[in-house]
Amino acid sequence: RGGEPLARDLAAIDHAESARRALAERAFLTRLGGDCNVPLAALGELEAEALRLRGLVIATDGSRVAAAERVAASAQAEATGVAVAEAVLPGSRVS
Repeated sequence: RGGEPLARDLAAIDHAESARRALAERAFLTRLGGDCNVPLAALGELEAEALRLRGLVIATDGSRVAAAERVAASAQAEATGVAVAEAVLPGSRVS
C-alpha cells in the first residue's frame, strides 16, 4: 500500500514509447554483457506500431565490427533487443 502513491506519480510521467525503445536497447546491452568497457551501441526507433532496433558492437581491439537491425511489433521490444544482440555475436550471420 505504501507504494501506491509512488506508482501513481510515476504513471503520470511515464512515456510508453520511450519505455519500449529503452527496453529493447537495454535487452541488447544486457544480452551482450555490455558495460562501460565494451564498445557497443543500440538505437530503438518507433515507426507507427513497429520498433526498429539497430545494434552495433566493436571488438575492443577494433578488429571486428558487427551491426544488425530488426523491425518488429513494439510489443516485442525485449525479444527484439535479444534478437539483435544474437545477430552480432561472433559466429552469427550479421545482417
